[in-house]
Amino acid sequence: MALDIEKLNIETSKTLLEKSIKNDIETFINVSSANAFSYGSLQNPGDETKSIKAPFDKSLYAQSKLEAQNEVFKVGNSQQKTKVITVNPTFMIGKFDTKPSSGRIILSAYKKKIIFYPPGGKNYINVKDAA
Repeated sequence: MALDIEKLNIETSKTLLEKSIKNDIETFINVSSANAFSYGSLQNPGDETKSIKAPFDKSLYAQSKLEAQNEVFKVGNSQQKTKVITVNPTFMIGKFDTKPSSGRIILSAYKKKIIFYPPGGKNYINVKDAA
């Protein structure tokens, strides 16, 4: 499982960027995760300059998204042809959420189960809007 996450999030992101550069794509948009950096509070919002906090610092998914983001920045900054933009949505929901993954939280709340959420808040975005 860890190798699948690593391959999907890190290697695929890096390969797609390299192919974009090779094919003179003007802008490459990397979809990362808000879990790749620290959450915050209203007084001190989280942002990309802050390290991951618990429980996400133990998450293979969050770690792989951070590593992918770092690889994309490294490749992107080493060239001038393709502009690189990274977006960090929190929970994406949409038509092909087969597990469901982010949708599981909505279903848990709907079924009146206790749900966990970290301080700092989260939001939901439709995958079409994230794209």
